[in-house]
Amino acid sequence: MPAARNSFCKIGKALGVDFPKCFDTTCIELGATLLKIKGVVYADDSKSIGVLLTASRRYQPERAKEYLWYSVHPEQLALMAGYEHRFISLGFGIDGNIFLLPIGEFEKHKDSLSMSPKNKKRKREAYWHLKIYEIDGELRVATRRGLPWISMTSYLKAGC
Repeated sequence: MPAARNSFCKIGKALGVDFPKCFDTTCIELGATLLKIKGVVYADDSKSIGVLLTASRRYQPERAKEYLWYSVHPEQLALMAGYEHRFISLGFGIDGNIFLLPIGEFEKHKDSLSMSPKNKKRKREAYWHLKIYEIDGELRVATRRGLPWISMTSYLKAGC
């Protein structure tokens, strides 16, 4: 197993997500072999494609609708700043399903997303939350109160 794929898999086991399949789906969709840059940021060897690869288990709180939850940190986006093609790959489930979101789409909507505040003690910048719910057969990201939710259905890619 390639080192990049292997490091991406460790977290997945704890979440009940098949990270190898999510990683493979991302590579197939982009037509690229991805190498680890730092943390959860990967790139192809020509340095033209940068991808933030992350995954979520399904959350099912009492008396609430099931959802997927992801975080996107500014420092992760900064690592991909020089790449021509940039994506966020959001993996979930045991089938290797992903949402493959172009960074431009994320940038367009990020001001409507909820954020965790900066934490000076932990030296962590504020970061965005992506909570995806299924509503009336459509997958949507929750936004701050009063703003329209963002459809994710067109970004869904079936696993390998």
